[in-house]
Amino acid sequence: GHLFDIDAQNVGLLETLKVKNHSFGLGYQQIIGESAYPLPDGFLPETYFINWNTTGFFKQDEKSYHFIYGYDFKDYVPGLNTTFKYVYGDHFKTADGLKNKESEANVIVNYALQQPFLKGLALQYIFINYDVKHGNDFSENRFFVNYSKKF
Repeated sequence: GHLFDIDAQNVGLLETLKVKNHSFGLGYQQIIGESAYPLPDGFLPETYFINWNTTGFFKQDEKSYHFIYGYDFKDYVPGLNTTFKYVYGDHFKTADGLKNKESEANVIVNYALQQPFLKGLALQYIFINYDVKHGNDFSENRFFVNYSKKF
């Protein structure tokens, strides 16, 4: 229908290099148009963004820079891996027209249990630290228990 007048595009590139147990990622994303990028379901993560973040980095005219480092401890502790992510976004304004910038840092620790009777059970911890020049900063600790079963 004509409920929304959406004029926004999302352009992004994320490249990852894996060397032995290390992985390095660099990315760039830009929102172009006359409005913020729409979120059809109102929530994140949206699969068309280059990198999943808690805050999205989807504001009108926003440019974001993504830095990712991961390490797989498979040689020392099978099933354990970590990821450190940092994203910086700028070139967007608040509703009042103030120039704004934001950043988000994440520490992600995953462990897939290796015992045969616990196969498919995994634990995940995420620490999130979000800073914004004009707005509300926050930090969160999230803990997930996941189970997958192949049929």
